[in-house]
Amino acid sequence: MYRCAISAGQGSDPVAPVVCQEVWSFDDEAGIARLVGLQALCPEVHLAKHVLVQVDDKQRQTAMWTLQAMNEWSIMEAEEYLQYLEGVIQQRNKMKWRLDMSWLQSKGIEVPNMIKAE
Repeated sequence: MYRCAISAGQGSDPVAPVVCQEVWSFDDEAGIARLVGLQALCPEVHLAKHVLVQVDDKQRQTAMWTLQAMNEWSIMEAEEYLQYLEGVIQQRNKMKWRLDMSWLQSKGIEVPNMIKAE
C-alpha cells in the first residue's frame, strides 16, 4: 500500500489513499523550472503543499496545522514562512520560464516538442 513520502500517512479513501505530486526545482537566475520527480502525498500534506491557494477556511486551517506539525513551527513561524513564500511566488510570476522535462524522458516517457526545454 502506498504511503505519503513526507508523513508516511494515508488518506481515508481506500481507492486513492495518496495523490501523486510533481517535484520541481527552480533555477531563478536561468529561468528554468525543472521537473525532478514525483512523490506520493497524503491529502493533508497535499493541502499543506498548496496552502496559499486554499480558499476554503477549513482546508486552509487544516493545511496550516499540517505545515506547523510537519516543521514543528509555531503559528507565527508558519505565517512568516507563508509571507516569504508569497514573495518568492510574486517574483517568479514576473519571469518567463522554460520547462526542463528531461526527468520524464529519462524514465522513457515521450515529452511533446511544445513543452521540451529550449
